[in-house]
Amino acid sequence: MNILSVDLTKQEHFIALNYEDNKYCFEFQTADWDEKIDTLSKIKNFDFKNLNCCAYAAGPGSFTGARLAFTFLNTLKLVHNLEFFAFSNLAAMNWKNEDKIAFIPSNNKDFYYRENNKDTYTQDFKKIESLKNKLLMMEGFDSDITPKLLIKRKQIAINIIDMVMSELDTCLDSNEPNYLKNLTYRKING
Repeated sequence: MNILSVDLTKQEHFIALNYEDNKYCFEFQTADWDEKIDTLSKIKNFDFKNLNCCAYAAGPGSFTGARLAFTFLNTLKLVHNLEFFAFSNLAAMNWKNEDKIAFIPSNNKDFYYRENNKDTYTQDFKKIESLKNKLLMMEGFDSDITPKLLIKRKQIAINIIDMVMSELDTCLDSNEPNYLKNLTYRKING
């Protein structure tokens, strides 16, 4: 099965590809789509029309990155009639690490974690501290918590391919970006 997986939810961007029984994973330090497409086009026989499906990391993480990945892959879906799936970053982190609690700290004292197969959001640092002996985190995050296990930043894009290939129902119900935090807005009359 030829599968394209995109994770733009971090500062570095990752594209993983399962193509003609070969696996690839590329890291990009830039948002330049020409560079990404040029890199894929260097793979022997690669053509977007030969993909069976595409998938992406829908968040939590950079919401702008998730929206860009959604737009690119949704366009591929429409142009090439591909299946298209969205996956929670936390679920992808938890793939093959079900006994751990996937954890993503954000810049605003927001904490995202996955417990009992459910993505959750909190601002309560004590809740996160109470889970520290089970936490699974990506390398490179600046956090006051020392997790039980660190995984490589590229692992989400790679795990998404494995999740698609497993044919288990692990994708999100919607392909829209996965924004867990409930927002409350107040209109100020002025």
